Amino acid sequence: MSAQEDIWNRIDRPLVEAKLGQGQLYLQAETVTRLRQIQEERLQQGYAAPTLIEVLAVVGEHLGRQAELAYEVCESVWKDQGNELTPDFIRTVYRKAIAPTIDDKTGPSVSLAEQAIVGMRIRSASDLTPPDFMADAARQLKEFWQRKSEIDAKKLEYAAASNPPLLKSRRGRKKGQRFPETRDLEKAFQTAMDTLERRGNFRATTKEIVAELAKHGHAPLPRGWSAKYGVKTWHEVLKRPEMLARAAKLFAKIKKRRQSSP
Repeated sequence: MSAQEDIWNRIDRPLVEAKLGQGQLYLQAETVTRLRQIQEERLQQGYAAPTLIEVLAVVGEHLGRQAELAYEVCESVWKDQGNELTPDFIRTVYRKAIAPTIDDKTGPSVSLAEQAIVGMRIRSASDLTPPDFMADAARQLKEFWQRKSEIDAKKLEYAAASNPPLLKSRRGRKKGQRFPETRDLEKAFQTAMDTLERRGNFRATTKEIVAELAKHGHAPLPRGWSAKYGVKTWHEVLKRPEMLARAAKLFAKIKKRRQSSP
C-alpha cells in the first residue's frame, strides 16, 4: 500500500463527507443569492436578463470555492485526528478530494449554471454552453491546484531536510529570529494570498488582501501601528487610504523577504 493510499484510509472520510455536504449547501445558497443580485441589477439597467458570461463567471467562482472547501475540510479533519501536515498528505488531498471535485461533470456547479440559464431565460449569441465553460474552468483550476499542491509539498520537504541551528545574538535572541507577531502576520498574509488565489484572484489588490485579513480576527497588525497610527484592527486599516498605502509597502516587504528566503 502506498503512503497516499494509507493516508486516505486513515482520514475520517464520513466526517469529511458530512462537513463537505454542509459547506456545499452554504456555498450553493451564497451563489444563488449572488445570481439573483446580478439579475436584479440587470433588470434595473433595463435588460431582460444577465448575460451568459456573467452567470457562468459566478458559477466558475463557485467551482473554485468548492475546491478550496475540499482542501480546508480535509486539512481540518486530519489535524483534528492529531496528525501533522506532510508532503504525502497534501498530494493525497489533491488526488483524492480536490481533483474529483473539479472533475465532477454532474456536480453542483454545472447544475447551478443550467438552472440559472433556464430560470432567467438567458439566450446566447454564441455556441458557448455550461459544460464547455465549466470544462475550461475545471482545466485551469486543476492546473492551479496541481501546481500549488506540489509547491506546498516541496516546501515541507525542504523544511524537513534543512533546518540549520540559529546562532544567539548578544541580546539573547537568535539571529534572524523575528517577533512572534511578525511571524504570525506573515503567515496570515500568505494564508490570505492562498485563499484569494484559490478563488482565481491571482493579482489581488492591497484592498482585497486587507479585506481578507480583516475576516480573520487572529491576524495581527504590525508592531507599533496601534500606538503610532491609532488603528487596532484590519477593518480600520481598510477604511483609511493612508493606512492602505502603508499596508501596500508592508506587503511588498513581506513578498520580497519570502522570495529571498531559502
